[in-house]
Amino acid sequence: MTIRYPYEYLIHLLDCAIHDRQPQEKPDGIDFNEVFELGRIHEVGNIAFISVDKLVNKPEPELYQKWQLFYFHSIQRDARQKNIRNTVLEALHKEGVRTLETQGTITKQYYPETFWRMMSDIDLIVDEENVETIRDVMTGLGYEVKDGDEGEIVATGPNSSYVEFHLDFFTKVVSKRSENYHEMISEPYNHAVLYGDDLTYKTNDTYFYLYMLLHTIKHFLNAGCGIRRVLDLYYTKPLLNEIDMEYVNELIDKFGYRDCVDKLYALEEFWFEGKEPKLDIKETISDIILSGNHGVANIRLRNHMRKEKSIDGIRFPKLRRIILFLFPTKEDIYDSYPVAKRKQYSLFMCWIHRAVHSFGKLDNLKDFLKRITNSKV
Repeated sequence: MTIRYPYEYLIHLLDCAIHDRQPQEKPDGIDFNEVFELGRIHEVGNIAFISVDKLVNKPEPELYQKWQLFYFHSIQRDARQKNIRNTVLEALHKEGVRTLETQGTITKQYYPETFWRMMSDIDLIVDEENVETIRDVMTGLGYEVKDGDEGEIVATGPNSSYVEFHLDFFTKVVSKRSENYHEMISEPYNHAVLYGDDLTYKTNDTYFYLYMLLHTIKHFLNAGCGIRRVLDLYYTKPLLNEIDMEYVNELIDKFGYRDCVDKLYALEEFWFEGKEPKLDIKETISDIILSGNHGVANIRLRNHMRKEKSIDGIRFPKLRRIILFLFPTKEDIYDSYPVAKRKQYSLFMCWIHRAVHSFGKLDNLKDFLKRITNSKV
């Protein structure tokens, strides 16, 4: 493999760590600082350090220690999140609240070491009838509890702990322009299996894989997703021989995500299995690398305009985006501000609500106009 760019060397370091191979020494023209920064942003720098530590010519001492610290912090973070999970589940189960896990806490169990798979927060799916009990329990544990942007309950607590409570796999959206993954997968407890005591659940393997795949698609088609989610595809690949892939593929084809899924699979195989892609994945690679772990606004804007032009037949998607940015529809505001939906605000009240929450953020408009000017539909 010819390494020309920092991201290619990062992928090489990850691949060598995964397959326990001796990594190639850093090529001339590649900056270790840029490789580290990419690894940090994509939350895979801890895995890359395993390969960095095998190099004869390691990074200069200050950067090496910084990278090593990132590695050790990922171990501490994993241990801390496990303790938080256990504490929260114990407190909720005492009150008879059942919980279902299906995101990072389950995904990381497919990795060689759980700390390899870094995660930002702990996600639990709960029953709507238990929401007030959950608020009380989390407040009692010292958490600040508030409503999230997509209808979830967000609990922020001590020791940088962050727990999100969802009522379904995906929030059912209102806007016709939004992807409605809720149509593809819902009713989580109907696809759950006990995982510990009588109140601890996880999704069955087929629905776990389907949800993980849809979550990746959602991020990729919205604002982009990073290297970590491509690694998830690699480490959960053994499940393909155990789950109902006919059902998964049927849904992917029915809802029009085949091209996206094929490119993501091709990229995973190219990066971590050494298979040459049969598809053109140049833009897929660019989007993944530029997205970082959680996506970026430029990709979100470009993807929305592409969809409006190709699917909705809109001739001037940039102009339409400007108008919708200034005067969003009631459905769009309902999707972005669950409080407005819950109170069934009129369109005028929706604009007032948005204006109040956007007060003092004129820089957002400047950034938006700059992004839309530079976007290539």
